Amino acid sequence: MGETINWGIPNAGRTKKKEQFNTPVVTMSAIIKDGAGRKFSFNKAAQEVMGLNTSDGEIYVAFGFGDNIYVKSSTTLEQSSMKKLTKTFTFSDKKIFEFIVNREGLSTASENHLHLEEVDGEGMFKIISTTADVIEGDATRDEKVEIISTQEEVLDEVETVEETPPTMQDTYDLVEEQKAEEVGEVEEEVEIEVEDWN
Repeated sequence: MGETINWGIPNAGRTKKKEQFNTPVVTMSAIIKDGAGRKFSFNKAAQEVMGLNTSDGEIYVAFGFGDNIYVKSSTTLEQSSMKKLTKTFTFSDKKIFEFIVNREGLSTASENHLHLEEVDGEGMFKIISTTADVIEGDATRDEKVEIISTQEEVLDEVETVEETPPTMQDTYDLVEEQKAEEVGEVEEEVEIEVEDWN
């Protein structure tokens, strides 16, 4: 018998996901449908340089905001703002996701990649640039659009506008305002239905 036999169900052409970047990157997932999670994923290079290793126990990350956006990690919950990473080095947080989208002017219709650089001697990383996958319909094209390069290039190429970036409180207030509007609309509908019964 000259036939090669593969025991078990053959792998249906599944391929292992290839790393898109060989530099440290945090990817913000595209929001494809209403109610989709706001997921952050750390690539292999980010896992290595940040010392993310879930076999050592739980890993927490925090985003900090100043002139730049910073990311740090810890094996202990140092602050209430820290988020626990899953075993696949991801976490979801709507407030942080929307704050970064608003601050950086990112589109949620595509994946956004936050490129990291270590801050010497500080034990943290800063975001030095962002790129996004260009989406046409449901398909992602291979080409990337450089949204923001390093801050120096941005200052050279773009006329700066004296504008204060939104704070975390501004974003929170906006979300609360939207929730209040939605509650008001529901109350109006209930009042109309009650009047119809009379």
